[in-house]
Amino acid sequence: MARSIKFMDLINNSSQQYHTEAEIDANPELQRTEGNPTVARIVMWHPKVYKSLATLGDFMCFVWYYDNDYDPLRSSPGSKRIHIVPSEEHRIEDEDKINEYFHVSHDKWSPEGVIYVNPIIRRNGTKFSSNKDLKDCVKYFAGVAAHYGADPTKITAIDQWDNDAMYDMSYDLTSSSVFTDVSNNVLSDFTSGPVGGGSLSKSYEYAFPSGQISFSDINSKFGAGYSLNNYYRGQGIADLPQNSHVPLYGTISFNNLRGVVSKVTSNCNGNWAHAQARWEIFSQTEWDSGVQKVINMNYNTGSYDTGNPAIRLNNGGQGSITLNINNSAGGGGGSGGPAVRGHAGSRGSANSGNGGGGGLALHVASPVNIPSGHFNSRIAAGGGGGGGGGKGGAGGGGGNNGGYKCSGWFCHSQYRWCHGNGGTGGAGGNGGQGGRGNGYYWDGSNNWWVDSHHAGQGSGLGGSGGSNGNSRAGGTGGTGGTGGSGGGHGSGGANGNTGSTGNNGGGDAAGCGGYPGGQAGKAGTGGGSGGGAGTKYTTSHSGSINLT
Repeated sequence: MARSIKFMDLINNSSQQYHTEAEIDANPELQRTEGNPTVARIVMWHPKVYKSLATLGDFMCFVWYYDNDYDPLRSSPGSKRIHIVPSEEHRIEDEDKINEYFHVSHDKWSPEGVIYVNPIIRRNGTKFSSNKDLKDCVKYFAGVAAHYGADPTKITAIDQWDNDAMYDMSYDLTSSSVFTDVSNNVLSDFTSGPVGGGSLSKSYEYAFPSGQISFSDINSKFGAGYSLNNYYRGQGIADLPQNSHVPLYGTISFNNLRGVVSKVTSNCNGNWAHAQARWEIFSQTEWDSGVQKVINMNYNTGSYDTGNPAIRLNNGGQGSITLNINNSAGGGGGSGGPAVRGHAGSRGSANSGNGGGGGLALHVASPVNIPSGHFNSRIAAGGGGGGGGGKGGAGGGGGNNGGYKCSGWFCHSQYRWCHGNGGTGGAGGNGGQGGRGNGYYWDGSNNWWVDSHHAGQGSGLGGSGGSNGNSRAGGTGGTGGTGGSGGGHGSGGANGNTGSTGNNGGGDAAGCGGYPGGQAGKAGTGGGSGGGAGTKYTTSHSGSINLT
């Protein structure tokens, strides 16, 4: 039996996120996240049939692309790469594999984007790169590449039977020849971390496809009562393109309700940053309607900064809303741990810098259902960054040199002479940076998520040694303090360590005194404060979490 626990607004209300929601409402276009597809960028696939000259037969292939990138009338080549991954009897259906071939984590290698082609071909016992059916596929896509915004000179064939070995291939229109470059790369060379770039796919369920329709059925499904006047499009029935057969007003019958959308499921594949339920995962019309909605987060989700959550369930959501976090492995490169994480708290800078606070994992502004196991183990706040280590103390100054000389007949008396030559102590060493808090942060140079603690960034860095004193007998400066460790999920970072006291300067000769600033080494500076723990979730507006 499912258990239901409701988290009320008053438990964890966030005024900051309330105002952020208001800003998003005022101008949603400014809130779209670069790392996520917009609603318009939905992954589609085409079944295509092309002629194989090698066997004088027809071959089927499947092409994955973003729907707004396809234009059958486009004649100018684009910049996207083409990944051809053949299979023998059936198309590849494993979502992880499709994402891996369609999105490459190191976008330095393919910043222009990719279309993914899965032809059904025979191996024929030949070398992969020599397979005539594969070459015919290369030829075909060289001709249609422009339709998908792709570049016919950037075709890579990937052999899934041979550890995803990669071959650069091209077709020369002038010589009618296919050229192959054996690159000696495998796909994992470019996908050693999390799959980069989010993608969105949707599926729809339809009510009453056949059979009799009763008021009890309609009310049970849509809950607008027992009058047909409550089920016009835009009222009890969502105003979606798929429901265009339902009238907005006027005459309405049970038969108008046949095949109406009752449920929308959005699959968020690949990595997402500050995923927003409205506008990015669902259209505004879908989100504001009473149609049942399911969100499947299938890989890793984080945020670009600590000011926004990894997932935002915007206000205004109507009907039953369910959030599933389906990735139980979590982490970059299968490192484990929660798949949805607040931003990692930043390192405290050297010499007593304070660590940054951990980021928020989830903001809920509409009622949502979440499986309890997913909520408890797959969602985590970011940890606070460790404070920077304190600077080491300066070394003490050196003593002055001197001695005694004869005064009078046969040195029966003496006098003291002194030089003011004591050297300055050396500077204290710099303290080490604090460690990063546990969580995700986005590496913009590589366009991929970094799991900070799995990447070995949780420990504070050691301080550097102090400088030697100069001139005569100046003491060596103290070693800088080690930075504090970054906090675990939802925990604050440790304070940085105090820098070491500087070494004393050398003693004076014949009581001549020492450096004016003193000969004792100076105390080191205290370390910076660790950053505060992030918050797992906050609520605003009508937001609440129902654990199922």
